[in-house]
Amino acid sequence: MKIAIIGASSFLASYLIDTLGQGHTLTLFSRTTPGVGHAFVPFSVPEQPLDPATLLGQDVVIYCAAAGVQAKTPEEKSITQEVNAVLPIRLLAYLEEHKWQGKWISFGSFWEIGTNEEMRGFTEEEIVRSERPVPNLYCESKRMLSQYIALPSVGVLAYHLILPTIYGVRENPNRFIPYIIRSLQEGTTPKLSAGQQVREYIHATDVASLVDIIVTGSYPAGIYNASNGERFKMADVAQLLFGLFEQDATPALGTLETRDESMPVLLLNYDKVWSTIPEWNAKVSLKKGIKEYLVKEAVSA
Repeated sequence: MKIAIIGASSFLASYLIDTLGQGHTLTLFSRTTPGVGHAFVPFSVPEQPLDPATLLGQDVVIYCAAAGVQAKTPEEKSITQEVNAVLPIRLLAYLEEHKWQGKWISFGSFWEIGTNEEMRGFTEEEIVRSERPVPNLYCESKRMLSQYIALPSVGVLAYHLILPTIYGVRENPNRFIPYIIRSLQEGTTPKLSAGQQVREYIHATDVASLVDIIVTGSYPAGIYNASNGERFKMADVAQLLFGLFEQDATPALGTLETRDESMPVLLLNYDKVWSTIPEWNAKVSLKKGIKEYLVKEAVSA
């Protein structure tokens, strides 16, 4: 199959390239080349726009581009809207207009749930219809794309995966897991919130395996929560990480206030994906997945 990956230099895309690159022909759209042996098309917003006509010959289009988690300036906010919502919606409309017969795969976020204290997983429909407050434009723009893809009138075979927190050894070193591990390796105490937020974690390889199954299989189009069912208080995740060093996280907890404390519980209902795509088996538990960070550090030391 011919597969286009838009936003190919992203963390998640690197795992998709590994998973899909063996049996398919990939075309990678990104600001910089990922440095692998696949066709590369320069793409960035707003400097290097994407020509939608280049997608018509693809069997699958995977939209991984995202922007603006911390957008502040008007320019940053404009780019956030464009990358997260306006551009993918425009591409979908173009593909539909040209009667494209391939598969579209894109990603949402459990942040779209909004402010919530209910200890339960939200269904795909509940997330799309949520009017709960969200903290920033990133969440709002991700909502826009999810709501568009949920429309019955969308004439493209579109699969939209709502993701919990994804992790993996290639992620930004300033994110929660690598930050804690690096701090402990350097002999410093990381500054953490009280950790009462409840979250889900899924390894990027498990997301890539779900995408692979959708690419090669035949399943109803729509929105799916990509949930493996693993749920944690963030304080417990911190304790797992400190435990790798035989330390206690308690002194570090509550030393920092974070922006996500206004969203105490973010959980996904996994009934739809487990029943509709039973071939998917998320194999990497958090306890197993965090150990790869130590291997990486040992290799780079």
